[in-house]
Amino acid sequence: WCSTLKTVTFADSSVLETIGDSAFYSSALIAITIPSTVKKIESSAFYKCGSLATVIFPSNSVLETISFGAFAGTALTAITVPSTVKLIDEYAFYSCSKLATVAFSSNSVLETIGRGAFNIATALTAITIPSKVKLIESGTFYKCSSLTTVTFSIDSVLETIGESAFHYAGLTAITVPSTVK
Repeated sequence: WCSTLKTVTFADSSVLETIGDSAFYSSALIAITIPSTVKKIESSAFYKCGSLATVIFPSNSVLETISFGAFAGTALTAITVPSTVKLIDEYAFYSCSKLATVAFSSNSVLETIGRGAFNIATALTAITIPSKVKLIESGTFYKCSSLTTVTFSIDSVLETIGESAFHYAGLTAITVPSTVK
């Protein structure tokens, strides 16, 4: 509840491994660089940071988990998810209405995109799902009204697309991988 906190700088020698639950909840942050040593961003860490438009992860990031509602309600316009992330949890980017670009590296180890993870990301127009994703949970892209293109890699291992995963999305066509059960 630090409603006037606009800047946070971590020391170059930071050994921080976790950004805890609600750590910057409802602050006035505009941008933040997450230390490369952070393995987990916990629930609601940046929830309701309505001015937070930029989050930078260093190229040597070891981040593994983006937890429940971690960036929900922020002003993010783009996010490049570190290749080391295995889980984008439920509602991680919920109601990020300005989020137009979500990028994953070709060597992403992402396995699960949680329920409602990008729910109401109304500016999102296209997304490429990393090849190691096995599960897209319920409502993941619910009300992503501008989402017209979803691409799966040729070597996709996707097994499950949850209920209402693309409900109210702007899709006109989609090619579902043959691995989906």
